[in-house]
Amino acid sequence: MSLVCKIELHKTNGVTVTVENNDDGITQTMVFDGTNITTTCAGSDETSTITQASDSITISCKSFVVDAETITCSSSSDTQMTSEAKFGISSTKDMTLASSAAFTASSDSSMALTGSQVDIEGSSGDVSLSGTNISGEADSNVSWDAGSGASISGASSASLEGGSVSVEADGTLSLSGSTATLESSSTLTLSGSLVNIG
Repeated sequence: MSLVCKIELHKTNGVTVTVENNDDGITQTMVFDGTNITTTCAGSDETSTITQASDSITISCKSFVVDAETITCSSSSDTQMTSEAKFGISSTKDMTLASSAAFTASSDSSMALTGSQVDIEGSSGDVSLSGTNISGEADSNVSWDAGSGASISGASSASLEGGSVSVEADGTLSLSGSTATLESSSTLTLSGSLVNIG
């Protein structure tokens, strides 16, 4: 492989260093023009460029790879990352996403949150779930515990169903409605120190 190397000095254009690899069709240049330092590697199909100014560095290329033992990125102002295709973040050990202000996660399509154990907690505020349909499923027990009141309501209907259903209150238990029906296919028992019907 034979290379052609050139260094050009110019009063107004600055310094240009050029290396030409005619066998592989690759030309490498570095230009120092007094304002920017521009490094270009141009091949037969693709070209990559690094432009360094006094306040910025811009990298333009087809593939950008960073391989390091430790990577630290920080900014004193906004940070934005955008992908026009798939975007993936993974870790073989613990991962943390944290914000000192508001945190929003959204998706225009479906969203999944999975884990061996998933905890959702509002440390000092409400936790709300909303959607066209909300469903919950467990292989064993499902429990809801409230420090004060708990309610289940439906604009049209609400139902509790199971192989065995128990409704219990430490104080007063009330069942009321414009129409109320208690029905059993085998045995129906009403008991108490005082039971009023009618």
